[in-house]
Amino acid sequence: MRATRLLPFVPPLAVAELYDFLARRAVPGVEACHDGTYRRVLDLPRRLGWMAVDLGNPGPTTLRVEVDADAADHELAFSLVRQLCGLDTDPRPIDAALAADSALAPLIDARPGLRSPGHVDGAELAVRALLGQQITVTAARTIAGRLVAAVDAGFEVGLNVSSPGLTHRFPRPTELLALPGRLIPGPEARNVALRTLCHALVAGDVDLTIRRATTADVVATCRALVALRGIGPWTAGYISMRVLADPDVYLPTDTGVRHGVRHVGLDPDDRSLIDRWRPWRSFVVHHLWASS
Repeated sequence: MRATRLLPFVPPLAVAELYDFLARRAVPGVEACHDGTYRRVLDLPRRLGWMAVDLGNPGPTTLRVEVDADAADHELAFSLVRQLCGLDTDPRPIDAALAADSALAPLIDARPGLRSPGHVDGAELAVRALLGQQITVTAARTIAGRLVAAVDAGFEVGLNVSSPGLTHRFPRPTELLALPGRLIPGPEARNVALRTLCHALVAGDVDLTIRRATTADVVATCRALVALRGIGPWTAGYISMRVLADPDVYLPTDTGVRHGVRHVGLDPDDRSLIDRWRPWRSFVVHHLWASS
């Protein structure tokens, strides 16, 4: 059953940057971006569905969103859109605080209302974060696409007719564990790390289903992640930022962050930067990525 809503947000909203962020990371078959509309498959409780978010023609305070899902999953589907797009964020105090830093002020002025996007599925994001360790966004997307093809979890017949480009859902951890042999290219340690992560997700040793994470949840989850073989601070931080909506993640070793820091005339090895932009460092990371 299909439904359309105008989802409200507190302006400003940097829609072009949000669309670009999602488009650059879109996994073929699972996600599709065309003419300003972002679409993706949703693995919902009752059946597979999809979302379509019009980021090309936003209203002053609303985004037009269409979902196709079981009627009982509509509220969840729309809440996932809000989570993905950061629509529950009030950007005004964040922009004001960051613009007070002379190094960041030009970035805030160029992209007011820049969000820190969330995600619709914690396990999927965790797998994709691990795939993205120490490689480019494009390479990570390619590897993710190969995993999708390897599991071949097809979209339900009929649903993709009105959702161009959507053909598959992202593999679940149990399905990845069922695949024989090496899952991804590169060192064997990366394959071991991926299987270890999937085992932890299936066993519940890492809980990424939390909808409204507290500080304690964030700390506990990050500790559980870095305790896993092959999961480091970058991966745990990225997952915390996008799954747990942690507003204060800084990624000092990230190549894009380091380029962005240089772009604003600072030294990426300056350890004072680790604390300089608290408590909104996740938003700083996105501004640095967008500027680099």
